Amino acid sequence: MATDDEQLLKSLLTYIGRSYHLTVVPNRKSVLNHANLNSAAAVLFTDRPNDVSAREFCERLGRLGHHRPRILAVGVRGTPWMELVEWQTAIDGAVYFDSPLEHQIQAFALVVSHRAEEAIAALGDNAKAIWEESRKLMRDVETLVRAGQPVPHTAVHAVAASVVEQSDDTVFFDMIRVLRDHHSETLVHSLDMGLTALLLGRHVGVRGKSDQYLLFEAGMLHDLGKTEIPLAILNKPGKLTADEFAAIRRHPLSSERILRESGGYDQQLILASVQHHEKNDGTGYPHGLASRQISEIGRLMAVCDVYCALTERRAYKSQTSSQESFAIMDTMTGHHLDPVLVGRLKEMVYGCSAAPLAAD
Repeated sequence: MATDDEQLLKSLLTYIGRSYHLTVVPNRKSVLNHANLNSAAAVLFTDRPNDVSAREFCERLGRLGHHRPRILAVGVRGTPWMELVEWQTAIDGAVYFDSPLEHQIQAFALVVSHRAEEAIAALGDNAKAIWEESRKLMRDVETLVRAGQPVPHTAVHAVAASVVEQSDDTVFFDMIRVLRDHHSETLVHSLDMGLTALLLGRHVGVRGKSDQYLLFEAGMLHDLGKTEIPLAILNKPGKLTADEFAAIRRHPLSSERILRESGGYDQQLILASVQHHEKNDGTGYPHGLASRQISEIGRLMAVCDVYCALTERRAYKSQTSSQESFAIMDTMTGHHLDPVLVGRLKEMVYGCSAAPLAAD
């Protein structure tokens, strides 16, 4: 890969997620001989003259089999080399330098996400079904909200049924670890929250199936109001303006409104959506509730939300390990988070054979 391309690609990878590591090698033969090739998520190559043709390069990478990295050509749209690569080689996608940055990000992220989906599928049929049903649900939910249509509870409940009836919690722990490599922050956070809330509920003694359904559904839908916030604000890597932060702070009220107007949702689920940013000392939002004014499910969701947000990769930050996350959460207990629930979450994370939830 040409060094002239290095800075742009580093900027692209940094914007998508800082946990991605970029290795730049001088030519395609060096890529094929690279010691870490089998662990790579994607290989990006350019039109710089090489001793291995683009076609041979793609064919030789393809021989690595099911676990080969994804192959993306990088260049300017419409040039002879890009047209040759697009039509005559087995690539998985292309990143165009002359496209807007968000298009470059989307092209790269979609391809890299295949790795996460393959990892989830490798966990077995149950994990694959949960992932696919959850992905379809959140896509449908976002479409309905943006169209001003109600979100039917029956659709959410059907996905919850697939999850709650899964009795092996280790599947959930494994899913949580690998799904964080997917590019869709909204989907990852929703499913991460749903699974973490369900696991924590089971850990603290929630045995009723209806209550377990409720916890998973609340986790999946807690940020529903964010679908009304522009992506430019949600994914902004820099500091938010006062107006942008105000828009973010309105999302619990938007979630509450959407759920009430949709009909069929349990009041506890609605409380979870509107209270997960409240704090014990009354400085949270949107209502400034304090201590026991916050419902039990609201307090549980707040703990799960902070943990998931810390351990997930975002456009503006890298992943934080479980140990680092709990060190941060320890400074938040009492005035912000319920200390008992934080302690029980620690028990759950470090007491399970598949723990910790995040790759440390």
